[in-house]
Amino acid sequence: MKRLFYRGMPVVLLGTVLLFAGGCSKKDNEGNLATIPEQLSVFAKNCDAWRLYEGSLYAVYDLDGDGRLELIVSFIQGSGHYSSNFFYQVEGNEVVELEQPTQIGDRAFDLPYYEPTSYLDKDTGIIYYAACDWQRGGYGDHGYMDGFFWMEDGRIYEEIVRSSYDWQRDEEEEVHTYYSGGGFGDNIISQEEWEQLYADFIDGMEKKEVQFAWFDLNLEEAGKENVILEKLTASYEEGAD
Repeated sequence: MKRLFYRGMPVVLLGTVLLFAGGCSKKDNEGNLATIPEQLSVFAKNCDAWRLYEGSLYAVYDLDGDGRLELIVSFIQGSGHYSSNFFYQVEGNEVVELEQPTQIGDRAFDLPYYEPTSYLDKDTGIIYYAACDWQRGGYGDHGYMDGFFWMEDGRIYEEIVRSSYDWQRDEEEEVHTYYSGGGFGDNIISQEEWEQLYADFIDGMEKKEVQFAWFDLNLEEAGKENVILEKLTASYEEGAD
């Protein structure tokens, strides 16, 4: 079976920016490009407003295609990908954090580790971004929660559509269990129902491959505005191509 989200997606290292392999697309914001340098500069000047953790990854992207950039901060720790994600925008000369649903423990999406795909709902204009939360229970024991995050009315939303669990019973047999929604409880469904849940969510939407250009900052670089601005600019340009 081919999984829509696959563990350990390859990334390409270009200079100081991590890029997902594959194509990308972005709405034409030509009329708003004059504001991009100013937004990037404000992000750089106010880096103390971000969640600056050692080992975090960062990307700049226009999630809803309105010409206003979002800075994504993803903090991942542990072999089971315990993630926290934060989203920021420029507000005048300041950086503000966007509201989003409360993240519960290890159920936040592992954004930098999976190839991003977007789905445009032409009726509402909302762009949904496919995401996955990967969990590791032990050797040969893995869980996956597939879903989407999106931006609407200045807030970040997310929804887990389906889950699956892979258990390596022995060297020759791998057991797959499928679930509706999030979690691995009594909500067991068939593989066909599991596949249909995803198909129903994206039904009628326009699929586009996108590219988030992730970069990191060590503690020394975090104090250098020019270095931060350079990386922010590279992230935006690579993601917008």
